[in-house]
Formats: sequence, structure tokens, C-alpha cells
Amino acid sequence: PNPTPNPTTPDPTALPTPDPTAFPTTVAPSPLPTLQPTMDCPDGFEWNGGVCSECGIGKYSNYTAGKTYSNTSMRVRSCTLCPVGRFNSYTGAGSCPACEQGKLSYADRSVCGDCPSGTYVYNQESCESCPAGTYAPSALTDACLDCAAGFYTGLARGASACASCDGGTFSEGLAINCSVCFGGTYSGSSSSSCIDCDAGKTSGSRAANCESCAGGLYSGAGSHNCSACVGGTYSNAGAASCVACVSGTYSDVASSACTKCDGGTWSNTSAASCS
Repeated sequence: PNPTPNPTTPDPTALPTPDPTAFPTTVAPSPLPTLQPTMDCPDGFEWNGGVCSECGIGKYSNYTAGKTYSNTSMRVRSCTLCPVGRFNSYTGAGSCPACEQGKLSYADRSVCGDCPSGTYVYNQESCESCPAGTYAPSALTDACLDCAAGFYTGLARGASACASCDGGTFSEGLAINCSVCFGGTYSGSSSSSCIDCDAGKTSGSRAANCESCAGGLYSGAGSHNCSACVGGTYSNAGAASCVACVSGTYSDVASSACTKCDGGTWSNTSAASCS
């Protein structure tokens, strides 16, 4: 009989390999909420774009003052000058107390009292600074005094006196400062304008008077300098023009007199030399 083949063992089947599962992923944390800066400041402060800033003396801010001090329900969130008849003398105020009976609030609303010089009484409630070009030696009612032409106050607001302009300066009235006269003009003290120098005289800027041109020089009216006479002419001091030398005489530039020609020489009129 034929031999039987050796028994064959079937190949082992591969063990099932399960698909790997993905590692669990943690959800990224959401950013913490960031608080936005608020424009709501406490009473007595205002928002300046970055922080709440304290109101200065004489000013206030709050929600209710808009209703209290005016006919509006708008919030008063910016630092605002206290109304007339009220004041505060400290920073960070949320309101403005009323002045005592018979006292008036100062222009900066820092205090109440009797109005000082340089102010006027407004509506029997407050002291207001005199506007530019006006003054008050003592507090006046309703308005300050005008500073006249030829005078000046020296202050943009709150002047208590009106002083005279010096020579060489002037003012046209309601002046804070005096203006300077240009060369060729002059002024005395308390002048409302500058005056041209006469012919034969001259001046620099800020002149209180004009000076005569020296001999050999001349000037027209309103001149800021003297000019020299040309050869063949001359002038005395304070001359408005030069005079021609007569025949038989001559002169150099800027001469105060003509000179006779030497013997044996001659000249025509207006000669700068003899020949």
C-alpha cells in the first residue's frame, strides 16, 4: 500500500488586532473673561480715557446735580464748575454747597465771600473776573470799568487797575498791553497813537521823542534814519533837504557847508570839486 502523507498542520490564523483608540484629548481652556474698563466713575470724579480722575477745587460731578442745579435730567459726569451762588473748597466733590446769606461765590467757585478787586457782582450771586481790557479797583455791580486809550491793564482777566502807557508806546483802548511805536514815529506817555517825526528829525522804535539830523544829513517826515547830502550840496542840522553849493564853491558828501575853490580854480553850482 502507498504510504500516507504526513499530516499537515494548518497555518495558524493571525490574532485579531483591534484598532488602537485615540488618546483622549482635553478641550483647551477658554480664556478668562476680561473686564472692560468702565466710564462710570464715583461722584467727584470723571473718566479721562484711562482712569477716573478727581475733580479739582470749585468743580463737581455726580448723577443728581444735573437735576438739582439745572432743568435737565442729564448726568453730570464730567468735572463741572459749580453754579453761581455755590462753591466747594476741596477736591473730589459730588456737590456744591450754597453760599451763606449775603455772600457771593468767587469766579473759581473755591470759596464764598465779599467780591475782591478785579471782579464784578453777577446777578447778586457770584463774583466774576473782569474781562480783558476792563478793571475794577473794588468789586463793582454788573460790569467792570473800561480801560481807556493810552492805558493798559496788564492782565487778560481780573485786572484791578489801569496803568498809563510809557512814552514810545500807545494803546487804542481796552488794551491788555501797550504797543510799541515804530521807527520814524514817537509818543508821549498815555498816548492813544504814535506821531510821525517832523522832516529833519528821526527816531528808532519805542521813541518818546524825535532827534534832529546832524549837519550834512537830512530826512523827510516819518523817517527812521537820516540820509547824507550828496557832493555839491550841504545842510544845516535838522534839515528836511539839502541845499546846492553856489558857483565858485564845492562840497564833499555829507557836508554841513560849502568850501570856496582855491585861487586859479572854478566851479559851477552843485559842484563836488573845483577845476
